[in-house]
Order: sequence, then C-alpha cells, then structure tokens
Amino acid sequence: MENLRPNDPHQVGAYRLLARLGAGGMGSVFLGRAPSGRTVAVKFVHAELARDADFRRRFRQEVEAARRVSGPWTAPVLDADTDSETPWVATGYVAGPTLQETVAELYGPLPERSVRALAAGLAEALREIHDRDVIHRDLKPSNVMLTLDGPRVIDFGIARAGDGSVLTGTGMVVGTPGFMPPEQVRGERVTAAGDVFSLGAVLAYAATGRHPFGSGEGGAAALLYRVVNEPPDLDGMTGELRDLAERCMAKDPGGRPSPAEIAAAVEVPDASGSWLPGGVVEAVGRRAVELLDLERGDERPGPGVRGAVGAPPTAPPTGYAGPFAPGRRSTVVLVMVAVAALSFGLFFVVAVRSLGTDGEGERRAQGTTDPAPEPTWSAGGAPSPRDSVETSSPSPSGDGTVGTAGAGDVPERFLGTWTWEGETTDGGPVSQRVVVTQGPRGGDVMEVTTTGSGSLCVQRGELTEAAPHVIELSVRDVRSVGAGGDCSGPPTRRVFSVQEDGTLKRGAGPYPRIYRKVGE
Repeated sequence: MENLRPNDPHQVGAYRLLARLGAGGMGSVFLGRAPSGRTVAVKFVHAELARDADFRRRFRQEVEAARRVSGPWTAPVLDADTDSETPWVATGYVAGPTLQETVAELYGPLPERSVRALAAGLAEALREIHDRDVIHRDLKPSNVMLTLDGPRVIDFGIARAGDGSVLTGTGMVVGTPGFMPPEQVRGERVTAAGDVFSLGAVLAYAATGRHPFGSGEGGAAALLYRVVNEPPDLDGMTGELRDLAERCMAKDPGGRPSPAEIAAAVEVPDASGSWLPGGVVEAVGRRAVELLDLERGDERPGPGVRGAVGAPPTAPPTGYAGPFAPGRRSTVVLVMVAVAALSFGLFFVVAVRSLGTDGEGERRAQGTTDPAPEPTWSAGGAPSPRDSVETSSPSPSGDGTVGTAGAGDVPERFLGTWTWEGETTDGGPVSQRVVVTQGPRGGDVMEVTTTGSGSLCVQRGELTEAAPHVIELSVRDVRSVGAGGDCSGPPTRRVFSVQEDGTLKRGAGPYPRIYRKVGE
C-alpha cells in the first residue's frame, strides 16, 4: 500500500480514494471508501486500453457478467463506469495478503493442511463463478487473497475482457504465463476447465514456492512452450495433493476434474488453530493496523455517516477447535486490537468466536463521521444509490412472523424462520433461531436468537449486499441475558446462502453452519 501520488485521482463516482494498492497489465488499483463506510478496491483501466473500442466493449460485457458473481469466496463487483474516459470498476476490498506475497515474501511455501484448505476454498469459488456463466481466465497467486476465514478470489471475469486473442494490440498477454492453460496460450476457446488448470498451478505454487513451469527462464516464449508441451514441476508435493495438482493441469481440458470433484477430493483436517500458519495470521493483523493508520490520518469529518468502533471481541476459549480459529494467542491479540481500534466506518472481518455462541452477537457501537469527499479529480460516474442514501427498515418482530415479499432487496427464498442446533465448546447444547424479513439494503432484515448454557443473545442483521442466492449482513448485538450471555463486540460480517436442498448455509469455511427452514 502506497500514498497517493501527485497525479493520482482522489475521487471517482461515490468513492473517496485513500491509497494506491498496486498496478498490473490491465490498470492501476486504489483503496477507496464508499459513503456508507465500506472499504473498496477501485481499478482503473490503462489509457491505451481505454482508447481501444473493442476492448471497451468487451470490458463492459465482462463487468456486467462479473456483477452476477457474489458469494463468500469472492470479492463482489459493487459499482463501475465502463463509459467514462477512464473506465473503472469497484469491488469489495479484502484486507489480507495475497498468496503471491505470502509465499514469496512473508512466509514461504504453505503447510499441507493450509494447501488443502486453500484447494477447498478455491474450488468453491470457481463453483460460484462458473454457476453464473463467468470464466475467470486469470486465476493466479496474486489474485488469491488470504483471510482468517478462508481464501478470496479477486479480479474474476475482468481479465476475460481481452479474450479476442492471446495478445492485445499493445502486446500485453491476457492471462498470466505459467498459470494460464495450454488452450489459452494457443488462442483457442477457453472454458471453465481452463480455470481448473490455473487452480492446479496455484496449488503447486502454494505448496512448493515455485512456479510449476518455471519463472520465465529463456523468456516468455520458452515459458509458454513449457506450458503447452511439458509436464509441471511438482517436486516437493506428495500423495493426494500431488495427484490432484497433476489432474488439474492435464493438457487436455476434458481430463481435468470439475470444481465439485476437487472439493470432494480434498479432506480438510479438523484441527485446532487457524487454517493459516501463525506468521500469516500476524500479517493479516498488520494489514488491519495499516488501514487504521491510514484512517487516522484522514481527520476531515463529514455529515452523518455511521462508523464502527467497539470493544474488542472476546478471545476464543481454551481448546477451541474451530477450523478458522486463530493459531496463536499473541496473533489473536494483535488482530483483535487492530479490529477494535478501526474507526471512521472501516469494517474489518475477523473470525473470532465466543463461548457458546460461535462469535454470534456482536454489538454495533456508534462511531465517528465519514470525511467529506474531496473532488479534486473525477473519472466520472454517478454515486451508487445503495451507498449514498441512508435507508431504514422495520426490524424483525422476533415473534416468529415473517415479512412479506414486498419492496425490498432480500431474495424471497431467504424469507422465513430458520433453526440450527449444536453444541458449545464445553459440550453443552446451543440453538439458534433466525428470522429473515423483507427490507432494503441498509435496513434490519434479520433477527438471530441464540440460546445455550443458561444465556440468551439477540442480534440484528443489517443487509449490506444481496444476490439471488447469497446475502451479506452486518450483525450486531441488541440484547444479552444470563451468565455468559455477553455477545458484545463490533459488527461482524455474515454471509448466508440458500443451498440446492433448500437449507440455509452460513459461513465460507469447510465446516459451515446449516439451518433448516421451519415447516419444511
């Protein structure tokens, strides 16, 4: 993350730009913030590509395709202007290191349990993407973000905007040599199986720290030749993971497994601690501190936008064995302190779970106001209605009644009362009752009641994003009763999805919480 340069934009559409995140073959990427307080990544297309009418048309089509992809394993497209002089797209920002940075600079090759969890998460991400008829075409280590509750795939669908040939008019490769499949190198039609090839190459890199076809020895042409004609270098990988990587990187697209088959083949170990090594967990915490420092330097208050500060979440209980629990107490403290201190509307998600409630029930405290935009430069684009207008909605009644499917943004399949039963970490019974009602983005549409160990927690969920099969909410505590019933803490992001069997799934890990609808 770098400070903005003198000629960098400070505002685009509804988003205030705060820092420079990086640059690539397609354009430059900036950290931004919406009026609602949500942190976003804004990508501007390079000027030479923007002047290409064919590219602009394909870019517009692919942004629209990528808008359809929204789920717990991806960073959703939130806004875009493909017609401005400098086209741009804004996606949800993931506050964590990339796989590329983690392996090359922060830690080195990941342990086997981490690579297995990575494979499961990336397979689910590809299922989400492909189910929306989108092909990523540029899955690589720098497009995989690592967070405490699983990997996230970014830049999906955008690289496909240049799919007319392997090379653009300026000679840039569309896709990344060494991670794109042979058919993409040859300029042939790329299908969903092409993303599976890339997934295999990403797993090989994560496990060995090496590019499976070399790092460019002999030049780009020699690297592309190896991709098409030679087997990958998988020295250091053994057993099922090696077999899986080999199958994914089969030269024939028809010989590669589907994302569903990959997910089924990967047995993620159920062990205590984070899915990431402790050193990587620390890096996630440092990213939170960087964002905190950036926000502290922005002291110009603006009108009436909610923030988010609050007491730090309680640490996981001794012996907690959740799949995404932080690995070491010191790293947990670092992340919790960073998250608790984040202000000016910056939301950061940490998978810290409290006794008996699995982290449910964090309280939203009143925060400071949002800095007023400083429109010193603009690439065009009107403010997004969901970010520029504060809306409200009647909260769920809590008496089991359900709102009608009237005006609102909640897909009808989510409406109703859902239940789940399980055990606390000490073996006691715990249950949850979730009531989802209709309402707009920004309104309370969910009430969660958690009962167990002589305590009761009630939470409200504010709708932040909605797609046909996925909704995202900011959940806060509103009432705690009984010993051990303190669910206080900052708002936490929760992602719910309706499955093919009609159940409701919460979470993005290999062990999600499954709710069943009352009456079905």
